[in-house]
Amino acid sequence: MRPLSLIPSVGDPSHNTGHWYPVTPLMLSAILGDAHPLIDEMCPAPQQAPCDGPLSLAWENLDHLTGRVRVIDGVLRAAPVRA
Repeated sequence: MRPLSLIPSVGDPSHNTGHWYPVTPLMLSAILGDAHPLIDEMCPAPQQAPCDGPLSLAWENLDHLTGRVRVIDGVLRAAPVRA
């Protein structure tokens, strides 16, 4: 259910924390808080990135996040809608 506000709530946990490791739980919280859109940094080799390396997800972290998002999406789609 979308909020009644016309102002979007944007989820960008990587820039809020400056580190990659809290991105997954914060992104999942943003999803449950109905944030749209969601922004994330991804880099195949974050340790070699010229900038934003410490806050970028590597492939394995992105795969983990994607799997968790799919689980939450399935739960939210199966939940009854309450008015």
